[in-house]
Amino acid sequence: MSKLKNKKKPPNQHKAKAAESPKVIQPPRFNPRASRSTREFVESIVIAIVLAFLFRGFEAEAFVIPTGSMAPTLYGNHKDVVCSECGFRYSTGASIENKDNLRPERVIGTTCPICHYLMDITQRQRTYTGDRILVGKFVEPKAFDRWDIIVFKFPGDAKQNYIKRLIGLPGEKVMVHGGDIYIQSPGENEFHIARKPAGKTKAMLQLVDDNRFIADSMKKVGWPSRWQPWAREGVASPAAWRAAEDGHAYETDGAGGEAWLRYRHLFPNYDDWGDLAQGRQPPGLMRRRGKLITDFCAYNAIATEFWPDEVKHEVGVHWAPDLALETEVEVKSAQGMLLLDIVQGGVHYECQIDIATGRAELTADRGAQPFDAQAGDAGASPPTAETSIRGAGVYRLRFSNVDRGLKLWVNNKLIVFSSPATYTLDRLAEPKWRETDPLDIAPVGVGVRGAAVKLNYLRVLRDVYYIAISYHSHGADRDNDYDLPQNFDTEEIFSNPKIWATTKLFASRRQRVFPLQNDQFFPMGDNSPASSDARLWPQGSFVERDLMIGKALMIYWPSPQVTRIGLIR
Repeated sequence: MSKLKNKKKPPNQHKAKAAESPKVIQPPRFNPRASRSTREFVESIVIAIVLAFLFRGFEAEAFVIPTGSMAPTLYGNHKDVVCSECGFRYSTGASIENKDNLRPERVIGTTCPICHYLMDITQRQRTYTGDRILVGKFVEPKAFDRWDIIVFKFPGDAKQNYIKRLIGLPGEKVMVHGGDIYIQSPGENEFHIARKPAGKTKAMLQLVDDNRFIADSMKKVGWPSRWQPWAREGVASPAAWRAAEDGHAYETDGAGGEAWLRYRHLFPNYDDWGDLAQGRQPPGLMRRRGKLITDFCAYNAIATEFWPDEVKHEVGVHWAPDLALETEVEVKSAQGMLLLDIVQGGVHYECQIDIATGRAELTADRGAQPFDAQAGDAGASPPTAETSIRGAGVYRLRFSNVDRGLKLWVNNKLIVFSSPATYTLDRLAEPKWRETDPLDIAPVGVGVRGAAVKLNYLRVLRDVYYIAISYHSHGADRDNDYDLPQNFDTEEIFSNPKIWATTKLFASRRQRVFPLQNDQFFPMGDNSPASSDARLWPQGSFVERDLMIGKALMIYWPSPQVTRIGLIR
């Protein structure tokens, strides 16, 4: 539950006292590539100071977040962990230890989001309090936008403050289906997908893999890299990739044609870690294709003293097809093409960037599927844009396929295309696979054509997956929005693409519709499997206008990672 605790109010309740500038402490040492850049950190500190002075003229209030229903955007009580196997630093939920729970439990284990190692933390990890945030109370409810993070009084107990993300606005119907949000506005007869603005898209992405963190025990037994060379159909002699000794970087001279790397979601399960601990390769490893990327959330994947074994086989319940790719490309030639690819539902959504001119072009199904702006016009040009890429240099790229729309960032700047790269489907996407093309079992790719480049790192991320449950469906299948028996083996299906065409799993996804009257708002948590939000309130799936308090503005003191100070998206 997303309850909020008020911090002590300033003497003047109508003017928030200027927040004191927090003392900057040296954060614990960890891989600098996993943190924000120095510039971003300095900007966050400057923003905090500016807002502190700005709030002297407005009413604002400080809150502490005790629970994890908005994780990983906002942390409740949590533990800051460095994985003992791969070295990745992450935060895991510890709200279950809160003293106001009916039965507080001590967190004794946590699962790494990268290597999925279940680590014993009974002796090593302290619990930190949740994020300290500032909430602007001068914001009128009519000024709230969809996707804002709002604070409100809980409809079931007006003395209790909650924090969630605003999903539905007054008079709308909200539908949750296939992990996405659909809206039917007043006066309309059909639902349309609710697309997040670029800033929200970026802020809400959740990490799936970062190839800078590979467990030594996996390397010792020859665990195959998640990134593998791939030859596109029709390319006779693809160029070759050379992997760095540590497996973090890949390089090609581009000679011979296209050179592709594709991501496979191939990580050790709980039983595999038993083999790795003995220094042996798990049986059948080299025959595995990987799995579909799911809504697995490491923040929730904890072992407790009363339930120590429940998390051992936690891999996620739902296929999460909305993905993003991040990479740093060191271009060593003056010309050629950079290629970015995200597959969803068997369709390649691709971005091609001309290294010499910086011109980017987007295609769907290699031009066979039109974007919305080109639908019905056979001669329409695909979306194009100019980027800052010009020959040799180092460029940071982010490419996403979220909410049925493509976005590209170069050096953290959003690229504006000649037309929106959004597309419409007449049904939910279902995963596809072919012998000659792995498609959704290897859904993210990066490549080059006629260019010499080095990829310094590769990251895969996913969008929030909203689970379509309601108060009436709440029960033993709390985290499952499939209309299937409890014993249906989703994990087996996720790892066996040969049965995707015949399984009922992907056609059985529930949809829930929540109608709103005037002056009613519909909030949901970013941590959908662990959020008691409007989907589950027996007294009504909405918040009345007079219960709205304000908008969450910034994290002014996260513990212990001060690099998270900044505006809330």
